[in-house]
Amino acid sequence: MLKLKKIKLVATLIAALLIISAQVTPANAAVSLGSGTTASAVASNRTTIFSTLLGSNPLALSGYNADQVLLAIVSTTSGTLQISNTNGLTLATGYQNPISAAAASIAFVGTQENVNSALTSLKINAGEFSPAAQSVTLTVSNRGTTAVAYNSINGHYYEFINNAAINWTVAFRAITGINIPGGPISAIDEANRLAQSSSSGCARTFNGLCGYFATSTTATENDFITTKVGTSAAWLGGSDRNQVDNWIWYDPKSPEYKVQLSNGSTAMPGGFANWNRGEPNGRDQENALQILSGGAGKWNDLREAHTDPGALMGYVVEYGGITGEVQTLPSAIRTINFNLAQTYNVAYDKNQGVGTPPAEGWYLPGETFVVPDGSGISYDGFTFNGWYEGLRQVAVGSTYTMPSFYKSFVAQWIVKLPLQTDRADSMTPLQGLQGTPVTISGSFTRPVTSIRIDNSIVVKANITQNATSLKFLMPRHTEGSVKVSIDNGADPVLQSFTFAFGKPIVAMNADYGTVEFGSDKSTLLASANKDMNSLITKISLLSGTKVITLKGIEIENPKKVTAISDYNKLVTARINLVTAAIKKIMPQVVVNTALTKTKAPAKITDLKSNKAYLIVTLGLKVS
Repeated sequence: MLKLKKIKLVATLIAALLIISAQVTPANAAVSLGSGTTASAVASNRTTIFSTLLGSNPLALSGYNADQVLLAIVSTTSGTLQISNTNGLTLATGYQNPISAAAASIAFVGTQENVNSALTSLKINAGEFSPAAQSVTLTVSNRGTTAVAYNSINGHYYEFINNAAINWTVAFRAITGINIPGGPISAIDEANRLAQSSSSGCARTFNGLCGYFATSTTATENDFITTKVGTSAAWLGGSDRNQVDNWIWYDPKSPEYKVQLSNGSTAMPGGFANWNRGEPNGRDQENALQILSGGAGKWNDLREAHTDPGALMGYVVEYGGITGEVQTLPSAIRTINFNLAQTYNVAYDKNQGVGTPPAEGWYLPGETFVVPDGSGISYDGFTFNGWYEGLRQVAVGSTYTMPSFYKSFVAQWIVKLPLQTDRADSMTPLQGLQGTPVTISGSFTRPVTSIRIDNSIVVKANITQNATSLKFLMPRHTEGSVKVSIDNGADPVLQSFTFAFGKPIVAMNADYGTVEFGSDKSTLLASANKDMNSLITKISLLSGTKVITLKGIEIENPKKVTAISDYNKLVTARINLVTAAIKKIMPQVVVNTALTKTKAPAKITDLKSNKAYLIVTLGLKVS
């Protein structure tokens, strides 16, 4: 028996070199690969139609009779495979269900026309990147009219006979024609069994092969047999009836006839056994080998001629591996080898919002995509305003070129204020925010000398007036309502009313830090958990704010700090970097050097830890 190769989950196809490997050419059939096809680069973690990738259908079949029922098995060492066109196909024993499900190894049954149609819809999702070469292999074999499963690794077929519950002795006779005696098989029975062939004397035949009581000689073969019998119990061809605890394969027609598989529960050197815990335990009373029910593939010993209904079950017949046999319709194999390309994904962070963000996308370096909108996410009190990539805003609908690294787009939220207005006149409602212009419509034939908001006076320089409107800036925020009085000099109060307006709202991500107002309601305190640059990208609508105090600026590469001079250089460089980052999104901000302070570390060794932060307060003032 041959061992299965371990299937690896890997990555992306970038080129495919078609080769023929392990080919067995059937007498009246051949698998055609197409010639001169080369794969184009595709992204990992993204489903691609195989024929589109290669520019043709490299796995197309030819040469089979129209009425021949074929079993097609397609396996990949990279990710999963899937077909979408299932017309005329039926399920293959022990493989994916439904037929259109994705798996590393898929199989389906149909005529040549059915199989070719399915192969044109074959899709591959290559999974994660790996530098190792990968392959996709198609194996085509005779399916016939019975539920026979083909193992493409060792080229053997397996049939689970489960139409009647019988004991091991009856199963042995049904396969071999031998009535088990009280002792070992006689020389005559052994010779007669060895002389049987698919055309003469063999009770179970398939595709020109003589069936024998199944053997399980490797873990992978045992797994294959287990998946074909499902959760049922089943008899295998092992026995210790000749000598207690000397377990051998007992069918004379088997290629492993009299090969010892275990001494009690101990597998032979280089061999395989899969006894359940505490088994075998029947000594001379239990000499027959069974796979236990449940689907775990564990073995048990039972009496050969059991009559208890609970100990009666079906049995497994194996075909293939006998010297000199020729299949009526041999299997054919084709392999497509391909290399992998590194791809990178774009993920979308909803930044404290709720709902479903756009699905991540996988792209090759240099590949372009259109930036999606945020229609699936929302944030109470805010409006979606595109994405941030670091410090740069990325507009919805724009074309983005993928770099050679992973990206994360963070949702930008801006505040929406449904202002409640309580007016004592017929003027239009005020709409505004601290530091933003507010326009009042009305009749203003005389120059306005001042506008009072509670006890604050808006200076003349901030008032814009014409005959029908008056515009001014909110000087500060309030938690409730304020009274606005407009004085045009001639009349003490021309109009008076009350309304509510809000403070600037900061959109920020708690993963990066926190932002809150100081006690004077005009200072923002920002504390970074990670890179201060990332936190700055979360701050919006800051016009009108007098001072921003940024605390806890992270030091880059802190292990490189070996002296106080290094520390001072890093402080200056980091302050300059953060200041530049802020000015990109708030050009009106300037550094207030009087408010900028640093605290030296207690010990220089404190800066050699990855957790080290510079204790910096950076004062910024709106100009």
